[in-house]
Amino acid sequence: MTTTISADQRPGITTGGWIAIAVCTVVLTVPADLFIHLVFTSSCSQPADPDDVLTGRVAMLIVLLVAALPWLVAVPMSRNSGRGAVIGLVALLPAIAFTVHGLTAGAWTSSLCLGG
Repeated sequence: MTTTISADQRPGITTGGWIAIAVCTVVLTVPADLFIHLVFTSSCSQPADPDDVLTGRVAMLIVLLVAALPWLVAVPMSRNSGRGAVIGLVALLPAIAFTVHGLTAGAWTSSLCLGG
């Protein structure tokens, strides 16, 4: 005997709840992606090391996947999943943008020179 849960029986997350999850997503992903980009980017217009580029790209993909996990769980389980999906997509845009930028050819080379 299987029991199905109708849409009315699923828990609802308020707009404030979705926004709270979105703020946490942005607050965690933006500094993580900035840190990854700074650590693995070569400076002084030197060619980027292929191993560093690969590591940076993988790290950014991991950040994106970890950031998407709460959304992948909460959205399908919520009664108002449409609103959650839209807010989740907006919250994930910075992580998506960093990941897409990291896949471009010149993303891992900087003209910035620190030190002397």
